[in-house]
Amino acid sequence: MALRFLPGRASLLLVCIFGAACTAPYSPDSRVPIAAAGLSKPQSRNASAVAYQYTTAGGSTVYRCTSGKCGVCIQVSSFCRNLGTGSGDEPNSGVAGLVAVATFNQEVLILNQDCNKTRTLNDRGFLPNDVKFGPGGTIGVTNEYSASYGAGNIYFYPPGSINHNRVAKGLFEYFMFGAFDKNGNFFNDGITPNGQSEIGVVPNGGSTDESAGISGVTRPAGIAIASDGIINIVDQACPCIRRYNGKSHVGDIKLSGIEDPIAVALNKPNNRVWVTDAKAGRLYQYRYPAGGKPVSSIGGLQGNYGVGVLPAPDL
Repeated sequence: MALRFLPGRASLLLVCIFGAACTAPYSPDSRVPIAAAGLSKPQSRNASAVAYQYTTAGGSTVYRCTSGKCGVCIQVSSFCRNLGTGSGDEPNSGVAGLVAVATFNQEVLILNQDCNKTRTLNDRGFLPNDVKFGPGGTIGVTNEYSASYGAGNIYFYPPGSINHNRVAKGLFEYFMFGAFDKNGNFFNDGITPNGQSEIGVVPNGGSTDESAGISGVTRPAGIAIASDGIINIVDQACPCIRRYNGKSHVGDIKLSGIEDPIAVALNKPNNRVWVTDAKAGRLYQYRYPAGGKPVSSIGGLQGNYGVGVLPAPDL
C-alpha cells in the first residue's frame, strides 16, 4: 500500500501519537513489549568496529540497531519521517559521521552516532519527509508540503549551517524521498499536481526540480544511490527496488517477505541494503544487488518508516 501524507486524507502509516503508547511499542508477531523482541538500550561502541542501523518507528521514536538488536536513540515531540547518514566528512561530524532525522515539528535533527543532538536545521513552515547528506556536507531536505497545506519543495543546507541557502521547486506538489549522487545532483520522487508519481532531479546548484526521464516505477518510495552511480528506487507495487543507470532500467531487486516497503539504505561496502516495512513493523536486510530472501529482519518496530546506516556509503 502506497504511503501518502496529504492534506485532508487519512494517514496510511500506523503510528502512535505521543506518551506511553510510543515508549513501549509492541511486536506485531507476539504482542510483547519491544524490549522482549530483541531491543535494548544502545551502548556506545567503537565506530570503526561497529555497524549501526538507525530507523524511525512508533511515530516519534528513533532507534539505533546493531547485531540484530535495537534500543531507543531519541524520542521527539512530533512524527519522525525518513533519515539520512553522513560518511564523516561533514563539518563537526567526528570520525563516525552524523544522522539527520526529518520530523513533522518543522525541523531536522542532526545527531552524532551516539544519538546526541549536535544541531537542528530550521525548516519552519514546512513538513519534511526525507533528508540526505550530499558531497562535502550539503544536506537536502524534501518538504512534503507546507504547514498551511500548500505545495512542498526541496531545501538545501550548506555544510555546518542550520539555515537553507537554496530552494528547489517545480514538477511536484508533494515532495517525498530523495538522494544525492556523487556529482551533487539530487534525485527525488513525489506527486505531481495532477496526482501522478514521477522521478525528478535537481542538478547540482540548481533551483528547478525537473523530470529525470526515469520511467517504470509505479509507486515510488525511498531512494538510495550506490557508489557506482546506480539509482535504486523502491517500488511499492512490486514490491522491489528498481535500478537505473541514468535513464536506463538495468534490473530489479526482488524483496521477498516484505509487505509495505518504504525507505531504503545501503551500507558502506554496498553489499547489503536495508528496507523498512511499515505494515509489518520490521526492518529487513537483503543482499545487494541480489535481493531475494532477507538475510535478517528485526521486528517490534511499529510503523517502521525511515532507515540509515553508519558507517555511511561514500559518495
